[in-house]
Amino acid sequence: MKAKNAGDIPQAKEYLSSAKGIEALLEHARSGRLVNIRDIPEAPVEIDVRKSMKETAGNQQLNRQISDSEKEIYQRLTSQLSTQSKRFDGYAKQYQHGGDVQKANKFLKLSQFSKQELDIVKSKMYNNNPPPAAAYSSQNIQVAQINPNVQDGELFVMIVGVLSPKQSELKDFTKGFYYSIKLPNGSDEPPVYKTELFNSVSKIKHLEKIVVQKNKNFERIIRNRSIYFELFAKGGFMRSDIRVGQTAVKLLTLLNKCNIEEQANIISDKGRKQLGKLHVKIQLNRPLLNAESVTRSENFICLETNKTAFLKYFEAPNLNKQNEQLLGGKKMYKSIEVLKLEYKMIQAKSNSYINRGSQVPSRLAGEEQKLVKEYQETNKFIQEPANLVHYATCLRALLPKYTQEYQACISKGARDAQAKLAGERLNLVKKELESLGGQQYC
Repeated sequence: MKAKNAGDIPQAKEYLSSAKGIEALLEHARSGRLVNIRDIPEAPVEIDVRKSMKETAGNQQLNRQISDSEKEIYQRLTSQLSTQSKRFDGYAKQYQHGGDVQKANKFLKLSQFSKQELDIVKSKMYNNNPPPAAAYSSQNIQVAQINPNVQDGELFVMIVGVLSPKQSELKDFTKGFYYSIKLPNGSDEPPVYKTELFNSVSKIKHLEKIVVQKNKNFERIIRNRSIYFELFAKGGFMRSDIRVGQTAVKLLTLLNKCNIEEQANIISDKGRKQLGKLHVKIQLNRPLLNAESVTRSENFICLETNKTAFLKYFEAPNLNKQNEQLLGGKKMYKSIEVLKLEYKMIQAKSNSYINRGSQVPSRLAGEEQKLVKEYQETNKFIQEPANLVHYATCLRALLPKYTQEYQACISKGARDAQAKLAGERLNLVKKELESLGGQQYC
């Protein structure tokens, strides 16, 4: 409606088209059918391309030739904007894999933003205009470590090569070498995958795509077992192949990371000597339990005239401001269930001091009194049915805060009491909202 009232009919049509697409997906979800987040339409990018194009046409200078230095600037701008658009597409795919629709849409819009700026630059270059001024900014990007090239039900096992093989221990074998790969699957006879036959150990390279089922059994294997690489020498006429050495690589890392790269020792079957090192890479599409997020600083480019609109995409939402708007200046009440949980924890700390015969610290006693007072006020407030609508609004305001706290613990790989507490708070608020929603207060 804002676009329509402003007279920007094409932009209004784009927003209407996106809204219609979302309505259809909502109907699918209400009927109980699964919805693919990749089908969610992108929101229109808020860059005023038409205005930029008009400026380009207005500044068009006839019979003007672009200098060599300007050509270099244009080449650099087009290359950087094109590469940047592809990077944003890659980030969007990563967040789509992780199920984060909001961030996936943000990077899809940033990709479209960069493509439209690329069109502006090409238009100016075609019309022999001077290159537009560009602005650079450094932003912290949090991305999950995934492997988009690996399918969800696959495990990539790569033998990169054998490093520093001891030829003195292998010189008696002249018919060739190969590796067998054995991944335990809980059965007595797990499948064995073999590489091609190579004349020399140092030339062995192989990629095996193993089909896996990500269930509890596979998780137990990842936690407790290793993948085995056995080096065989081809036997002669009427003779079986000879196992020369073996290597084992633990898979526990795949619980929280999607890549294992290791140079493991090749141990001889005779005398337990080291025959060299086996360089292997093992990849899953994403970690089995928790995707590890990495925050890194990256440089981005945009046109100076669109810098403000570009930087808005990287602004973190201010939860305090959102909550102020949501509550309309009224008092913020904490979850009654979370208050109970925190009171139990403080009581447990106080009891530990009492059991040891020590005095409870004044700080701890003050926190306990404060919690009791807050609990009594909240409990009294929610006894009135008319106040439950505001209480549900308070819980909705707390939900993103507790979600951020929990995700921060998970992204650091934390599995301690702090992460457990953050998850418990989040679940308590969700359950309370569900119960209030059932009573039509949300």
